Amino acid sequence: MEVIKSFLSQHVHVSDEDWQIISEKFVKSHIPKKTVILQSGDVENNIHFLEKGILREYIPKPESDLTFDFTFENQFFSAYWSFLHRSPNQY
Repeated sequence: MEVIKSFLSQHVHVSDEDWQIISEKFVKSHIPKKTVILQSGDVENNIHFLEKGILREYIPKPESDLTFDFTFENQFFSAYWSFLHRSPNQY
């Protein structure tokens, strides 16, 4: 969790009180390589933080996948449109 605190502290001041409240909302998990985090047609329910590794965001297509973004270590990621609108992505 210190990695997230460090990341946030680069952008905004986070008091110890605020961090206590914020950090209670995080759940740390290990996701194995090649795991699909969100299936096409599903609604995103989380905002994630990538502590280690690289994440490829893509749209599966019958002929070949369409890669549209990469997420690197110490970055937040999500299917933001789906998360904000509470609807599946429009792909």
